[in-house]
Amino acid sequence: HGLWQDAPEYYSKGGFLVLEDQVPRGLIKAEESLKVPKGGTPHEHLALVQWQVDRIRTGLALARTLNRTLVLPPLHCTCDRWFNLLPNCTSGEVTLPFLCPSDHLFRLNNWIAKDIAFREYSFLDNPTLRSLPEWQSASHTLLKVCAPAGNAQQIYITHGLPACRPMLPSSFVPDTIWPSITSDDRKAKWVPTGLTDVQIKQNLAAYRDVKVIAIGDGVLQLFRGFENIQDTFEFNRLTDELTEDWCCRKNGTVSHRMSKFLALPQQ
Repeated sequence: HGLWQDAPEYYSKGGFLVLEDQVPRGLIKAEESLKVPKGGTPHEHLALVQWQVDRIRTGLALARTLNRTLVLPPLHCTCDRWFNLLPNCTSGEVTLPFLCPSDHLFRLNNWIAKDIAFREYSFLDNPTLRSLPEWQSASHTLLKVCAPAGNAQQIYITHGLPACRPMLPSSFVPDTIWPSITSDDRKAKWVPTGLTDVQIKQNLAAYRDVKVIAIGDGVLQLFRGFENIQDTFEFNRLTDELTEDWCCRKNGTVSHRMSKFLALPQQ
């Protein structure tokens, strides 16, 4: 009966960092994937996947900096993983784009072996949360990071759900759990882009006890890297072999390695 049940701490231990379901529409080019012949390489699809991989890499760095568990976003694909064997990137039974399984992009067994804390993208939709007192009675503040149009040097952190630049719709916040927050209740905080890990901790110190921090647009611009060079090396080693290779092309498989953080200039 309880073989596949998660332990209570799976839902309640610590805080969570959520990457919202936001992918630039310009990266989702299903029509281009449908033109790829059998044996061809779907370059637009690979660019879409790499963008998502690097966003999750940054989310992982932020989650570890803030001592939180990363909730993965849904993953969007415009091509089957085994595209080399299929005409038009699909067996014909899938409508493009589609939500692809996490193990299409990531070696989840390596995440577990390296003790990386993460949750599935549907975590906050799990009905189990509604039965837990700490999710029902605790006061939750939802932070939102936006990159306002025309102000590329700033991102916006606010309680509530302000509008971001046009993205795919986000549905990670179930109405049954999160109360609506009126505009009168919103308190804004501007945070400059390109922060280090130490600056992130300083800027979000007031939100240490918030159960969920959600980040939308601006994730890749928010975090510049680690101030300590050893932390940079350790994180880069941690993210080795977390991603899957995609099959195939003439000279072998296509790798989607997480991009490495560069060592920051030492003061």
